[in-house]
Amino acid sequence: MSRFYKKRWFWATLIFLVFAIPFGLLILIGSGSRSGEEFSPDDFSRRSFTYNRVPGLGWVLRKKRHMDLTGPLERNLISSGLIVPATNDPKVWHLCDDFSDSFPSKAVPIDYDSRLLTGYLDLESSSGGSYWDQWNDDHPQVAKVLWPMVADLARKNCYLGIPDLMRAAMAMESDQVTEFNRLVANLNLNEPDDDLPRP
Repeated sequence: MSRFYKKRWFWATLIFLVFAIPFGLLILIGSGSRSGEEFSPDDFSRRSFTYNRVPGLGWVLRKKRHMDLTGPLERNLISSGLIVPATNDPKVWHLCDDFSDSFPSKAVPIDYDSRLLTGYLDLESSSGGSYWDQWNDDHPQVAKVLWPMVADLARKNCYLGIPDLMRAAMAMESDQVTEFNRLVANLNLNEPDDDLPRP
C-alpha cells in the first residue's frame, strides 16, 4: 500500500473514531439509564431516582440521584399526628415505578407494590385538591383509626389489603368509628407481599 493510501486510511480511521466513540458512549449511557419512584412507609415520603450503569456489566456510570416528591397530603398526615413516623436506620424504601428500558414498569407487579397505596394517596377531590385532606376534615375521628392502620399495613408489606381498607373509608357517610370498625372487621388485611420488589 502506497504512502498516499496509508495516510488516507489513517485520516479516515481517525475521523471515524472521533465520531464513533462519542456516539457509542452516548448509546451506552442512554441504554443504561434508569429512573423511577420510591415510597417510604416509615414517614410516607416519596422520591424519584435516576442513575446510569453499563447494561450487562453493572458498572455504574452515574451514581443514583434523588429528588423529593413528597406531597402536601403526606406532610399533613405526619404534621397532624395521624401517622407517627417510624425511626428506621436506614430508612425503608419500596419501589413504586421503574421507567428504565431494562426493567419496564409493567414488569413490576402492580398487585404487589406500594402503587396500591400511592395511587389512593394521589386521588383528587372534585375541586382539584387532595381527596384525603377533605376526607380527613369530614371524618376526623375515623381518620385517627384509618391512617395508623394504613401505615401498619404498608410497614408490614401488606399492600394487598390497602385497597379494601381505603374503599371502606371512602364508603363512610358518617364519622362513626364503630361503623368503620364494622366495615373493616371482615377484611383480610394482613397478607404480607413477600414478592415486593426492592430498588
